[in-house]
Amino acid sequence: MDPGFRSSEQIERATGFPGLGSIPKFGGLGSIGKKLESYILNQPRSAITESFHALYTSIRFSTVGAPPRTVLIASSLPLGGKTTIALCLARLWALTGQQVLIVDADLRTPRIHSTLGIKREPGLIEILDDEVSLDDAIRTDEASGARVICAGRPVTNPNYYINSERLDVLLDQLANRFDLVILDSPPVMAVTDSRVLATKVDTTVYIAKWASTRREIVKYGIKMIASAGGRVNGVVLSMVDSKIHAASRFPDAAAYNTSLNKYYMKLPKHTQLS
Repeated sequence: MDPGFRSSEQIERATGFPGLGSIPKFGGLGSIGKKLESYILNQPRSAITESFHALYTSIRFSTVGAPPRTVLIASSLPLGGKTTIALCLARLWALTGQQVLIVDADLRTPRIHSTLGIKREPGLIEILDDEVSLDDAIRTDEASGARVICAGRPVTNPNYYINSERLDVLLDQLANRFDLVILDSPPVMAVTDSRVLATKVDTTVYIAKWASTRREIVKYGIKMIASAGGRVNGVVLSMVDSKIHAASRFPDAAAYNTSLNKYYMKLPKHTQLS
């Protein structure tokens, strides 16, 4: 009777794609006034930060041969944590010493610039229109060293830019210049942009909100990407209620067992990184 997915096992049975991991819901008294993308930097040994390291490892070793260089983060619906997950992955990957770039390819409702507190322009649109050079459009996230390309100015015809060969050329350039390029995208059920973008990258990571996003919608969104020719890497459960999940009988619930808490540590304020 449960409409959503609650475990990686359910995902694999229903979709045929692997569950790449689960991200706990960021909440409680310790999260008041904080953002997850900052918390993971300040608390590198917390359970929620470790969940992103596990996801990073899953993505890196999920392809045969070399790790993927361009990764699209997609979801069926908005408000499932897609942009936050993309930013957290970019920041943590950059802290390992790799050259990481995150691109806001959601040209309709971009959020990366506002989340990081930087200007929206110049960005992807200005690059594709040859109004600025690539170097002039790339910013640096001072907190992690990750590089950022924002969406750029609002446009009335996002499809024109998403479908352009100029974007293909740009992504090839970025893949040769950076160890990893992460693209944030609009919801699959809203517009066709994500389906097109999925054909331009090495792989797609699909986000499903735990116990919330209906299974049929997740399966349909993945089918749309696959039918367009995109490669889906697997599915990530976001906003997992760790207490409820820990009490379940699903195999991956063991990751939320309280006996593991001794492996995690909340650092005092004077030792925080930023």
